[in-house]
Amino acid sequence: MKKIIFILLSLVMFTALAVGINAGTDYIKPNPPVTVEITTPTVDGNITKTEGWSAPVYMNEDTMEYCVKNRPLNIFGEVYFALDWRGFYLAADITENVSAYAPDSNPPTIGVPMTAGLVYADDKDGNGQNGDCFRIGIDVLDIMRTNPGVDVSERYTVGPNYSVYIYEDGSFRVYGFDDNGDVTDITREVVIEGSATVVGWCFEILIPWQKIVDDIEFLTRHKSKPEIEDIISDGAIVRVGAEYYDRWTRSETGVAVLYNRYYTAEEYAEDNLWDFGVKRPEHLGIELNVSNTCKNMGEHSWSDWIRIKEPTYFEKGKDVSLCNRCGELMYRDVDILEYRNTFTDVKGGSWYAEGVKYCVMRGYMNGMNKYSFEPNSMLTREQCVLILANLFDVDTTRYKNKDSGFKDVPTGKWYSGAIAWSRESGIISGMSEDIFGRGQYIKRDAFARILYAAADHMGMPMKGRADLTKYVDYDKVQNWAYDELAWAVVNGIIISTKDDVLMLSPRDNVKRAQCATMLWQMGELYEKYDELGLIEDKWGLK
Repeated sequence: MKKIIFILLSLVMFTALAVGINAGTDYIKPNPPVTVEITTPTVDGNITKTEGWSAPVYMNEDTMEYCVKNRPLNIFGEVYFALDWRGFYLAADITENVSAYAPDSNPPTIGVPMTAGLVYADDKDGNGQNGDCFRIGIDVLDIMRTNPGVDVSERYTVGPNYSVYIYEDGSFRVYGFDDNGDVTDITREVVIEGSATVVGWCFEILIPWQKIVDDIEFLTRHKSKPEIEDIISDGAIVRVGAEYYDRWTRSETGVAVLYNRYYTAEEYAEDNLWDFGVKRPEHLGIELNVSNTCKNMGEHSWSDWIRIKEPTYFEKGKDVSLCNRCGELMYRDVDILEYRNTFTDVKGGSWYAEGVKYCVMRGYMNGMNKYSFEPNSMLTREQCVLILANLFDVDTTRYKNKDSGFKDVPTGKWYSGAIAWSRESGIISGMSEDIFGRGQYIKRDAFARILYAAADHMGMPMKGRADLTKYVDYDKVQNWAYDELAWAVVNGIIISTKDDVLMLSPRDNVKRAQCATMLWQMGELYEKYDELGLIEDKWGLK
């Protein structure tokens, strides 16, 4: 069976054992408080001091208390810390002293060859308890130490147990408690890299704040849920405890039969005081003082600007830059867009130039390409639907893969989402129940009916009708569009196609220039009603 290196990392500060413990020393010299910078080290398994790690915290004879048995300390460790807006970073470099025999054991194994140093786990039980392990407990803002709602056995507990397995091929698998207290694979929730030899190992790990915060909320019975901004603020305190299981194996079998257990402490510790109901030594013996170096020294390391809001012709955009050290955000405004007519086929002063400008600035219509608007091209039904979707600021990507029910409308096309939305909203119906009429052109009277439905949908007053009999071709207007066309004419949205005679041309195809001009006129009407307070349900134009 493939051997593995077992590292047990825990955000849980350890539940008290209901057994007597012999203290190895009468007094613990805790590590002094450590300043932890808000910085972003690279989690690659190589502890590089220039990445902003804290000064080392030592796991040695002075700072470690013994549990289970009074044996000589056979490890030496250096632990480093860092944090940023993403999470809590920890790096550990552990060295083990090699000894040929266990000086003491239970049951007694005097004279039986034993192997010290790094002991691999074989993962037979799925939790690696037969290999060396490192544990860490974390308490942010003293919540676990001071929260009266936390059971004494969980007072120093934050989050689930993390069991990290390092295989000989360099891969990792991490186990931990879920919200129900059950062990589950959480490898994807943390970032960890490391390496090992037979006499020691080192690793770096990033534990996301969200995981820690959720665990605190769970363990405090939803009474406390710290804000990440408070945890990583200048002057905040994070307390940490470290524990190490130093396994011993029989050299002839390779089976772990006993171990030494050491933990960092904060204050005086006496023999047999770790029982339930009796004074407990303080495990969270490492005090981390958060220092926003950027705030105190002005040494921000800003990322490139990231566009989070595009500017429009009416509103400024916004960029953001992130400090790679402390996570502070810096914003800058992006100037509103200045309209420039790039269309070579839209001449200034033409009767449709203002309508094109109006629609382009608001995003209702775009050119067929950067330099061509194609004002004389006919408006297709799918183009019309997309224009209406833009008018109502509809996110058509939500409908892109939705089946519209029309046989001639496939999903995934530039018009698919708009057509699916239009059928759902009822603004434009198909040519039949299952045919939309993709590629067919929109007639002027039909477009009047569409604009009428849109205006009504926007809450505009739908009053006023023109006398269409004054137009020489009024008899060509379809009965189903007569009232809507009369409304569009009286409100100046649709005008005569001839200068010398009143002509509606109801059965002519709508050109793109005409479409832009009609939308402009309807927009002007909307703004007029809006100023008068006559809009009933404001959907709003861009």
